[in-house]
Amino acid sequence: MENTSFISLERFAQLEGISEGVARGWRDRGYLAVAKTGKHVLVDKELTDMRRRLEAGTLAEYNQLKRYGLDEVNYEKRG
Repeated sequence: MENTSFISLERFAQLEGISEGVARGWRDRGYLAVAKTGKHVLVDKELTDMRRRLEAGTLAEYNQLKRYGLDEVNYEKRG
């Protein structure tokens, strides 16, 4: 099954109605779930949206993060 939730940082900024500079700042501060492929950075829109809902207090999302194998505090992939 192909994951189509990955989009470019530029496209993410367009969809969110923010500047690319703000999107880069969010990325640098770790606010976005990203995947790096060489010099390119892709935003996992689905996981980023899920994280926002979790931080807004939607506890049901916690289980979805756990399913991805992510830590609910720092969102880094557990090995």
